[in-house]
Amino acid sequence: MLQFLADTAVPASLFLLMLVVGTEVTREDFRGLAENVQAVLLGSAGQLLVLPAIALAINVALSPPPAIAAGLLLLSLSPNGGISNSYCYLARCNVLLSATITAVGTALCLVTIPAWLALLPNVPGFNVALIEVPAATIVAQLLVLMVLPLVMGMLVRRAYPEKVANAEKLLRWLSVGVVAVILAAAVATVRGELSGLLFDIGLSATLFIVAAMMVGWLLGHGLGSRDRPVLVIEAGVRNVGVALLLGGTMLTPESFGIFASFLTGYFIWEVVIMLAYVRYTARHLEG
Repeated sequence: MLQFLADTAVPASLFLLMLVVGTEVTREDFRGLAENVQAVLLGSAGQLLVLPAIALAINVALSPPPAIAAGLLLLSLSPNGGISNSYCYLARCNVLLSATITAVGTALCLVTIPAWLALLPNVPGFNVALIEVPAATIVAQLLVLMVLPLVMGMLVRRAYPEKVANAEKLLRWLSVGVVAVILAAAVATVRGELSGLLFDIGLSATLFIVAAMMVGWLLGHGLGSRDRPVLVIEAGVRNVGVALLLGGTMLTPESFGIFASFLTGYFIWEVVIMLAYVRYTARHLEG
């Protein structure tokens, strides 16, 4: 089951996830890049450069089990998730900026992920056991499973704008549901091993989300009241599909189940923390 999830279900779900993200990207998003260069670069490149260091620090401080440490690290390498656009909408902040950061971050991770994977083995405190995979293989996977469906989704939106707009919410929740099903299947497969890991999973996930949001807040210094919360949300929301792909490629099947369980804990806590932050931000902006 775990081998099937890693080799087949995860790549297929990531393709679907990025296809849906593509249907939400418009030409206006790229105009937003020209109008908000500082915010976009801070929100995309900034988090991709800083968050892996945060994950390393948490791993050194807590010394969690190897599969959880790998989960935290690979999650930190992943770009921000498309659901962040929904959080920004609910928070009444700059949705256009959020969509632009999502698109730019997806492109930049083609560079940052291989760069970090090449650098990390030489970093003090790095003790995560990962299968060595050629950088060209990782980039090829990301191109086929992220960039290609993203472009396809943009073309579908351009060809059928009204139909895509009407189905937008359904598509978004469908993509989230697919990832949730894969995570649930992985957790069910290793449920007998989880009883002693729940505390480590919850603590590592919570510390990472809170620290990532603080990074976003610092990176957003000087931005407007509707822009700074976007960077907070974008930093705290990771693309779980990309993390699953990296884990399926670089971890053994035995470790993949615990790794997916960590991502499940992260996903649950992300939703809880983000909804609380979204509610606070919406009240603040409306008041």
